[in-house]
Amino acid sequence: ADGDGEGASSCFLPPLSPPPFLHYCARYSFTTPYPPVENETPTYHFFAKRRVDHDILDCSHDPETFEPFISQKKESVEGGSKDWNVLTACAVVRAINFAKRKGCEK
Repeated sequence: ADGDGEGASSCFLPPLSPPPFLHYCARYSFTTPYPPVENETPTYHFFAKRRVDHDILDCSHDPETFEPFISQKKESVEGGSKDWNVLTACAVVRAINFAKRKGCEK
């Protein structure tokens, strides 16, 4: 129901199913490579609502696809497990991109 597997539910492949509610106000972060590799500096990927431009869904805004934020400095990992944070960041990013694409279709 999310349009060709683009929306939030497309992140949850069987046997997983999307949760009935996703708290978009939380901060979700994870590191790559995952699992960590010895002697390799991790890259932090995260979704943080306060970092998102307020006009992200404005059709005249940057046409690029929204992606998780990336940092080389240590970012706090909040919320559930690392696996859950990956799924949640995926769902939030895909939901934003899907909403923008659908809302800006002509």
